[in-house]
Amino acid sequence: MEAENSHSQDLRSGDAILRRRALGNLVRDAEGGCPPAALMRACVCRLGDEERAVRRFARDSLAAWLAEGNGPTRRAIRGRLKEALGHRNPNVASSAAQILARDGGSRSQLIEPLLRGFSLDEEEERRAAAETLTRLAHSQARLAARLRTLARRGTPVERRMALYCLRDLPRSASVGADPFLRALTDPDPIVRSTAASSLGRLGQRSRLVLDALLRALKQDPSILIRRVAAVALGQIAPSRRDVRTSLEETMEAEDPDLRRAARHALARLAPAVPRRRARTTRAAAASRRKARARSR
Repeated sequence: MEAENSHSQDLRSGDAILRRRALGNLVRDAEGGCPPAALMRACVCRLGDEERAVRRFARDSLAAWLAEGNGPTRRAIRGRLKEALGHRNPNVASSAAQILARDGGSRSQLIEPLLRGFSLDEEEERRAAAETLTRLAHSQARLAARLRTLARRGTPVERRMALYCLRDLPRSASVGADPFLRALTDPDPIVRSTAASSLGRLGQRSRLVLDALLRALKQDPSILIRRVAAVALGQIAPSRRDVRTSLEETMEAEDPDLRRAARHALARLAPAVPRRRARTTRAAAASRRKARARSR
């Protein structure tokens, strides 16, 4: 009992190492049985710890109990996690949703806590929330609409994370290029960068997409966006002459990284075939077909 009280005191310590060690000792002491309610509460609370290692250990412990525990343990953990979905700390709510997402069952109540995860301070935590949302999209038809709205109206970080999710949704979600085209004019350069890179990964060759990327390549005030636009054009690898011409002109830019991006993009484009040569090639092919027909 004294050891347990000592561990409980260490959980409130300002030293992250002591908190992590105390939580580990309490979890170890509960091995082989249903973890006590106080330990479940402590793990849920530590999902919002300021130290990443403590958060991760708490999350892994709760996930292990939920996956491997007996019936009573799983029901108890599930209940604690569902309560945590409305926690005022978005880290607690998002982590609880991520654990529950692996458990199956109803997913609709997980969307809001995961969307709150877009506002977390650490990129790793935001990415984890986004990846979980993308997996849920297979069974949540309305999620794409929520993400489109967030891509327009959220904070800069939320807009960027929404674009990542929209990019990675299954094709059946029919997201299209519109959210990314709109984001190419976003006032935040990181959002514009995300939009350009997403269009490159999606590989859409529509005129609207190519024209928008060419404008970004030529006119965006940020060198970063111009570099990303060049890379995206190389990924899409269209055969349009104006794309090749614009990339060749970009090879004269002052920024060495922009020149490098343009050079790599040009290397991925199909070789340009002069129109006269193309007509000659087609005429020669037609003559060969006629000659074969006469010889029969």
